[in-house]
Amino acid sequence: MEESRRHAGEALAVFEAVDDRFMLGWVSYTLGLVELSENYLGQGLPDRRREARRWLVQALGTFAEAHDVSGYTLVLDALAVLAIRDGDRDRAARLSGAVANLERTSGTGLNLWNREVLGFVPGELQADPALADAWAAGEAMTAAEAVAFALSGDS
Repeated sequence: MEESRRHAGEALAVFEAVDDRFMLGWVSYTLGLVELSENYLGQGLPDRRREARRWLVQALGTFAEAHDVSGYTLVLDALAVLAIRDGDRDRAARLSGAVANLERTSGTGLNLWNREVLGFVPGELQADPALADAWAAGEAMTAAEAVAFALSGDS
C-alpha cells in the first residue's frame, strides 16, 4: 500500500503543478481507495477511514463539477463502503441505491472490481428488508441529489 500511496502522491504533485483539476479528481479517488484498502486489511482503521473520506469527498466534488457520471458513480460507491465500515447501513443503502440507479441509467458498470477488492456486496443491503426504504430512497435520487446527500454527512 505504501508504494501505491507514494505513486499517487507523486501524481498528485504533478497534477497540482499543472492545475489539472480532472486528473486531481482521479488521483484523489485513487488515494481514497488506497485508504479503504488498508482499512479493509485492518491497518489503522479510524485514521484510514478519515483519510479515505477526505480524499473521496475531494474527488466527488471534482467529478460533480465536471459532470463526470462515471467518476462520481465510482466515488459514491466507495462512500457506501465507507458508510458500511462506519456502521451506518442506512446511509450505505441510500448511497448504493443511488449508485444502482446511476449505473442502470448511464450504463456505467465500473464498480465490480473495486467491490470485489474491498469486500463490498451492495446486494446484501438491497436484500435486507430493514433497508428497503433507504435503498428505494437512494434509487429515487437524481444524480445531483445523490452527490448532495453524500457530501452532507460525516459518516
